[in-house]
Amino acid sequence: MKNSLLTAVLVVVILFLTIIIISGIIYYNITKEPVVDNNSILVFNIYGDIVDSKSDNFSKSNSIKDIFIAMKRAKRDKRIKSVLLNIYPLKTGYAKIHEIGDIIDDFKLSGKEINSVIYVGGLREAYLGSFCNKVYLIKDGDLFINGIAAETIFLKDLFSKLGIKAEFIRIGKYKTAANMYIKNHLTPEHKESLETLIKDVYNTIIKTISENRKINQKKVREIIDNIPIDQNKYVNLGLIDGIINYQDIEKNIIKDYSKISFSDYTKTSSPSLFKGKSKIAVLFASGEIHLGSSNTNGLTGNTVLGSDTIIHYLNKIKNNKSIKALVLRVDSPGGSSVASDLIKNKLDEVSKRIPVVISMSDLAASGGYWISMSSNRIIAHRETITGSIGVLGGKFVLKGLYDKIGFKKAIIKTSKLSDAFSDYRDFTEEEKTFFFNIIKKIYDKFLKIVAKSRKMKVEDVDKIAQGRVWSGVRAKSLNLVDEFGGLIDSIRIAKKLAGIKESSRVGLKFYPIEKTIMDKINEYIGANSKFSINTIIEKFKLYKDFLPALILPYKLNIL
Repeated sequence: MKNSLLTAVLVVVILFLTIIIISGIIYYNITKEPVVDNNSILVFNIYGDIVDSKSDNFSKSNSIKDIFIAMKRAKRDKRIKSVLLNIYPLKTGYAKIHEIGDIIDDFKLSGKEINSVIYVGGLREAYLGSFCNKVYLIKDGDLFINGIAAETIFLKDLFSKLGIKAEFIRIGKYKTAANMYIKNHLTPEHKESLETLIKDVYNTIIKTISENRKINQKKVREIIDNIPIDQNKYVNLGLIDGIINYQDIEKNIIKDYSKISFSDYTKTSSPSLFKGKSKIAVLFASGEIHLGSSNTNGLTGNTVLGSDTIIHYLNKIKNNKSIKALVLRVDSPGGSSVASDLIKNKLDEVSKRIPVVISMSDLAASGGYWISMSSNRIIAHRETITGSIGVLGGKFVLKGLYDKIGFKKAIIKTSKLSDAFSDYRDFTEEEKTFFFNIIKKIYDKFLKIVAKSRKMKVEDVDKIAQGRVWSGVRAKSLNLVDEFGGLIDSIRIAKKLAGIKESSRVGLKFYPIEKTIMDKINEYIGANSKFSINTIIEKFKLYKDFLPALILPYKLNIL
């Protein structure tokens, strides 16, 4: 009996020790720093979607934060002699591409070269490549540099066939988010807004490529308007430097350098950066704005910017006396007006202690613009989509669909408006008036917030509001933003506003903090697990009761 018990205990102990050893080996391999040779070239593959900041260190997406830190480090790192940027098809906004371009320009101040190779691409890829010292097209690769188109879909006729009816109430003739559900064509306002927006973005791209490649703007337009079938014409016209094969990449670009991948380099910690005594906080605020915690399960499949999460970090920043300024990096189409106002109110508190600078990414519209109002300075790229000062709300009536499939409901209510948001009936005229007044109240508050922040008259804000989105170019001319620039410029301005000498080193603290492997494990097996019944119920409620008060006027898809 004793022997059996001892054997069982021994087996448990051995199993426990084995688990610890295996876990230790895994942890070591995950956390150990790669070796960087003294004569290295940093090889960076960039593709797909680009986010401002990753929620955890397991995401494969390229992020502006990682690119910024790695390129700042490579700029100072004597072991890194050059950078090779391999460009694959990108799915991101032009403001983020310009942001990476600014980071590349900053890196080139070191005197080191950064060259790029496009494998497959169009305007986005050529735009990014233009910031590099040299840009090549891989032999047999495809480069199809066309212009910009904006697409919006219309579902009204489809919904009608399905028995679905969309009922939305809006303030602002350009607040067109619901048009895809209630229209079957572009309204004059919708068309005007889109045409102006893509024209501004396109003109900025042409101007920037012209400056980067030292080609006349008219010539750049001609190249794009008359897309050459023969890829060598891009070389002859000066848009790229050459067609290159794999062997020549090794021979002429890699040379005798030791290669280190970007993903490996981001795991290194030397040379150390941002270690100044005075610190500037950089807080990334990305996603649809909702009450509660941030997560990656937005209504459109995008990241959710939760008011609780962002307020948590704002409190940490406010209470950290070593932090002398805050750069809030906004990349949001909007969302809940209540959540937006909670974030803005907390930013008001922070701004009483330290300067706040807004750095706008691809999107800072509607609720994303609302939260930008508690700041000393607003910085945006020319390609940034911003504004959308307007409000809408509504619901989908599914009774027609239910009738088609034999689904019925019985509603018992305690008061007149108890079932106002039921999907089983239309709004009454009385309810439409009631909800219009609520939305009008939110809109009037929005106008007053903008007027106070931008030192404008309410009636002047109303003229440029109406739910209309603007490019960064137009936003600056309308006094909705202060300056053109990106993260580097925003940090420089924050440093100046904080009274820190230009020659002084400044520390940077980045928020939110990326989740570790243990955070992810706790997230799945802890009380807040994504698989818990309570979480599923809460998510169902979010989807069921969603009222898009401050959503972007349309999902802009720039082809």
